[in-house]
Amino acid sequence: MLSIFVLLFGVLGCAANGDDLFPDQPEPTDDLEEEASTYQLVIDLQSGFLADTVQIEVNGELVWEEKEVTTEMLIGLADSIETKVPEGAVTLTVRIPTQDLSSGMDLEVDADKYIGVSVMNGSIEIFVSDTPFGYG
Repeated sequence: MLSIFVLLFGVLGCAANGDDLFPDQPEPTDDLEEEASTYQLVIDLQSGFLADTVQIEVNGELVWEEKEVTTEMLIGLADSIETKVPEGAVTLTVRIPTQDLSSGMDLEVDADKYIGVSVMNGSIEIFVSDTPFGYG
């Protein structure tokens, strides 16, 4: 008797039609396209910082500001900032008001980028890498 019930239940599928077995796939959204066209920009504040105020702008928008930024001499790093940026041309500006310094650069972003920022000989030096910097 139980086998007949199982057989009928399996054949009839509780009145389910074939479409219920394969639900509609979600439509692609703009969010997926947006995620695919953004990349990580990692900005490492490296040597030459001593109790400084630092401001970082990406495409004219302030994305990070901190006071009392100081390089840890043992590892050569003061701080690290991560932000997402769109694919294409990006303008990066670094300001250090406590040293009356400012520098900027334009870069083409087509993958994650790693930026090293140091203060050397009274000016801001900016280094771009496709791989993370090592510390320690």
